Amino acid sequence: MSLIARQKAVDAVMAAYQGQAFVWGRRDCARMAACLVKAMGHKVLLVRFGAYRTVAGALSAIRRGGYASVEAMLDERFARIPAASALPGDILALPSELPFPALAIYVGNGAALHSWQGLFTVSRVLTSEAAWRVPPVGGAHG
Repeated sequence: MSLIARQKAVDAVMAAYQGQAFVWGRRDCARMAACLVKAMGHKVLLVRFGAYRTVAGALSAIRRGGYASVEAMLDERFARIPAASALPGDILALPSELPFPALAIYVGNGAALHSWQGLFTVSRVLTSEAAWRVPPVGGAHG
């Protein structure tokens, strides 16, 4: 596993999301995670989830994709790991007031890129409900 490939993927996602406004179905935590997965060299097929613009729409999109939850979707593709073992470029599930966790990209040193008060920002992560190892594929670098 290449830490350089991981960092390049994280840098690409940060360039696309950091400081940007959260917009359901366009620039949200699921789209950010998909951006990371693609930057790591994995295939991403968002079309099967369809469009959405609200929390209810996001829940419907998860079901249209064939999943009971965000966690089940990630479990199907990636190995679940202890959050304390996360490397830059792994996905974290953060506690949320929504009916699903907020996804974040671990950037290192205890911090993650995530949505906070309507903007994507990097801050320290104190609690994570789950984490997934996203391995770089081949020469992936975003």
